[in-house]
Amino acid sequence: MMIAMRRVIFAIGFLLVMMTPMWALADDTAAVDGRFNAYGKTVALPPGGTGVYWVLLVPLTVIAVGGLFKDARRSHLD
Repeated sequence: MMIAMRRVIFAIGFLLVMMTPMWALADDTAAVDGRFNAYGKTVALPPGGTGVYWVLLVPLTVIAVGGLFKDARRSHLD
């Protein structure tokens, strides 16, 4: 019983794997080439935001605030 069930599951899996190229070839939609969609137009980046400032602000703030928690009694030999 278990051997027969394993054979059926293996056969179904094998057929699914073998049919995958046929499903890929059945796609008849034409691929749109994105390079030609904006042909003749000037392409430019949108104006910048404040993301870089936040990326710099957070680590620098952690470093600056970290100095507040430094022990004043520790020696330079630590």
